[in-house]
Amino acid sequence: SGSLANGGGPSFFLGTSGGTSGGAARRALVRFDLAGAIPAGARIVDARLSLFVEQTSATQPTTASVHRVSSPWLEGSVVAPGNGGGGGPAVAGESTWLFRDFPSVPWAQAGGDFDPAPSFTFQLPTSGSVTSAPEVGLIADLESWIANPSSNFGWLLKTDESASGTARRCSSLQAAANRPTLQIYYLRPGRATVYGAGCRSVRPATTVSFDLGINTGPFVQGSNVGLFYVNGPISRLGATFVSLQHDPVGLTVFPDCRIYMREPILMVNLFTTDPSGFAATSLTMPIGSPGFLVAVQGAALDSGPAGFTFSSGAVLVTP
Repeated sequence: SGSLANGGGPSFFLGTSGGTSGGAARRALVRFDLAGAIPAGARIVDARLSLFVEQTSATQPTTASVHRVSSPWLEGSVVAPGNGGGGGPAVAGESTWLFRDFPSVPWAQAGGDFDPAPSFTFQLPTSGSVTSAPEVGLIADLESWIANPSSNFGWLLKTDESASGTARRCSSLQAAANRPTLQIYYLRPGRATVYGAGCRSVRPATTVSFDLGINTGPFVQGSNVGLFYVNGPISRLGATFVSLQHDPVGLTVFPDCRIYMREPILMVNLFTTDPSGFAATSLTMPIGSPGFLVAVQGAALDSGPAGFTFSSGAVLVTP
């Protein structure tokens, strides 16, 4: 009937119940105030959502999907009795299954108004803390909300509601400890950082990570940014690639090897590693395009099974 709430409770719930009430769904709403979260002109390169699972009757992990909410809602102050999973009588200003502002403003759809396609997903354990990967969709939501604060209605968290017994009780904002947290890592214009892990490079008597390094900034428009590669394949041809889209998780091309760029990808120069696997090159900062995020990664011919290998990546923001 839309009259149950738990907005002020120390826990929130997501998943489906088991037992005699098997299949009854719980969904969670989470919103972070991002005002002043990052400096003007900075770009997000990594972000992670962390939750703490207090309790569940499930014996296996489950996948939580995180959806962008499309309507404003109110948290409310009701503290449900017991462990909170059954909800408590809603009062004015609560969000419930049918209302985003009880009892007068309903959701357009029962269960909340949200994008049906998840922004990202992550695995929920049976207990303890969990942190999402820095997914592209997570970062895109944050950048959109920072650019347009009035559109920040947060996320709705849910699991596969076709299976029963997946419900988790998680610590909420009102918990004494282990509250939800959002970590954001960003770069100011003219700054850079290395990112990710290099693929393995086959070398005599050992296998090491092929890594990209970048000279410290700040950089200016039109300047040359020094790049260098270490532990690469010995005396092999390589190339530096750039993209205006960064993949913070990385696309796996073969075991322990990922590409941290997204299409379109452009080759900008060639290099040859020396007998120690070292190479130095540079990248010119574009003129008249401030605030662009540029992803950089190298590739080199290799004697391993794939015939090539990739370096770790770097990310920079144009000044």
